[in-house]
Amino acid sequence: MPEPIEVPGIDTAVIARRLPDVIHLLLNAGRTGPAGLLEVQSPPSEGPRRWITLSDEPSPDEVFTMLGANADARALVVGSIRQADDGIAVQLSVHFHGEAATGDDGERVTRGVHGVVRLADPAASLLGIAEHLAQILGLPFRRPRKHLLTHRADAFLAFLDGLDGAALLSGDPALETERAGEDLLLPLARALTIDPGFGLALRTLAAALFPALESGRVDRAACERIVDLALATHALDSEGCVAIADQIALLGDEARSQAWLEHAVTLDDPMPRAFESLGVTLANANETTRARELWLRGLALDGNPDFYAHLARLAMAERRADEGWDKFLRGLRCIRERALRAAEWADEPRAPCVLLRYLAEHLAEGPAPQDVADAVIGLATLLTDTVERDALRSELPLQSRERATRALLAVDIPDFENRFASASERATNGRDARGALLEMQACLERAPDFWPAMYFAGVALRRLGRLDEALDLMNEVLAQHPGQVDALCEMAEMFDARGNPKRALECVDEALSSEPEDVDFHVLRAVCLEHLDRRAEASAALDRAIELEPGNPSHKRRKRRLLR
Repeated sequence: MPEPIEVPGIDTAVIARRLPDVIHLLLNAGRTGPAGLLEVQSPPSEGPRRWITLSDEPSPDEVFTMLGANADARALVVGSIRQADDGIAVQLSVHFHGEAATGDDGERVTRGVHGVVRLADPAASLLGIAEHLAQILGLPFRRPRKHLLTHRADAFLAFLDGLDGAALLSGDPALETERAGEDLLLPLARALTIDPGFGLALRTLAAALFPALESGRVDRAACERIVDLALATHALDSEGCVAIADQIALLGDEARSQAWLEHAVTLDDPMPRAFESLGVTLANANETTRARELWLRGLALDGNPDFYAHLARLAMAERRADEGWDKFLRGLRCIRERALRAAEWADEPRAPCVLLRYLAEHLAEGPAPQDVADAVIGLATLLTDTVERDALRSELPLQSRERATRALLAVDIPDFENRFASASERATNGRDARGALLEMQACLERAPDFWPAMYFAGVALRRLGRLDEALDLMNEVLAQHPGQVDALCEMAEMFDARGNPKRALECVDEALSSEPEDVDFHVLRAVCLEHLDRRAEASAALDRAIELEPGNPSHKRRKRRLLR
């Protein structure tokens, strides 16, 4: 920012920080990438942390050095702003990095983007600058949907102020600690009061609520006042309304969350997930008739298999099994259709974990009709054979992925859950470890990524003395389920048995980071430390085991033996 800029009602430094932030948000179109924003702060040696507003544009080499771990960025955008007759002149320089960094003459390749953020309609001006920048960077550019930006200058300037507060809340806790309270987020509600169609302000408020409470800079009562003020504006962005409702629900305020969802479903262009979330809320309150109506409306809008999942579960709960299985069947066919023709769906697909999770619950209660079983097997074949499998599976949370796999195995293997539980027990404690291993291997043939079968197969192999194979399987378990403490414990015991207590101790310490009060892990840690001749630390580990389990005499006996 080479020269002072005067815009009534807003600090110049906020403009300098947040205009690039808005461009970055427009480039990413609501996603986490591909663009990133570098915020420059003062070093600790200069006293309390502050954002820095630079007087001169830094050189590309200086900024690439600042990037540190992200120095492999393909391009770097730096720029400056200055006063213009009808607004703020923006001058951006795009410096390419890597293979595209230099031209045929050996000089660094630099492209320029120039524009004016006109105070009559600043958001529209920035949209044009962002689109031009995306073309130079070779990024796809998605023009914002209706009710995301604003044509009101006063709303936009209030948004910049609120965006600055939100950035402070999600940043370094030591940054500008004197700024706190609802004034950090109130400008976002003020922007909505001026223009209820300014969805970006609403979405920014939703994203800032949890950091506001977690940081302690804005108390709960202030957050509630701001949320209520925003609701009173009758905001028009359905996606933002659902985002606010989600955040409030996480904070345990079901009444406020429901109020936002009730508003979201009345809008002209409602987000389908508003119908889903409100339906779940009402179903939990036993308002099942209205919940069903909402899910049917959402299904008509969106066709997402999650709606079939909720309708199926409701039908099952009301003892209408035929209707429930029909909804499960329709949902499975919908998942298959979307997986086969993903490019034909305009919206980003949501992971089908809800339907598969509900289906797993009902398969545990009894067999499914043959057409449902055939649909599950067909889907399993699709997820095993197609290139899209990994992308689809990667969106599933670990627990949902495991439930989905269990559902598929329950269709393919009669009485699967009971057989698997029996084989698990035999792998761990029974005489027939070899038979248990064969059953686990049969599971893995049908579901190669089913980590519980990997784990118990590894236990059986360890008991059979095949430690190399057992360790390989435990490593695969950790690849599927990072930090799985039982696998870490098994590996620790095997490494120690093979004379590698150092590696065993690393496994135990990793397990303890997740389960710090597990007595067995502290005892195993003492064993590893003793084998490393670190007796004082081993004694301390046993002291911790005694503290956690004072009634167990074996820990005291072990310590007495250690001290001898």
